[in-house]
Amino acid sequence: MAKGKFSVAILFPVAAIVQRISGIYFYALGSVVLILIVLMQKGWDQVSGVLHSLALPLLFVDMLYGGSSFYLTLTRNQRNSIPLLLIVVVPLVALFLLFAYFDFGLAFAD
Repeated sequence: MAKGKFSVAILFPVAAIVQRISGIYFYALGSVVLILIVLMQKGWDQVSGVLHSLALPLLFVDMLYGGSSFYLTLTRNQRNSIPLLLIVVVPLVALFLLFAYFDFGLAFAD
């Protein structure tokens, strides 16, 4: 590979690794959130702060897992491409920033 050139061939293994790692975190955080929801239903109101603090990390991991799975599905039978990666990543980043604003920005808008 020439100096200064970016290889698109490295995107596929990285996307597969990101999908596997984010999948582990997705199932772990999702299980913790479901357990906390059940505990809140049983009357343990003190877990509401933990549940609220796990909302954005769970959303981030969900979007990372879903985006990497979607990208791997789209590039299964063809070459990897930067424009396709941008088509998947840009809307996910915009949605995450919007939800982060809803979570943090609107809480202080009183």
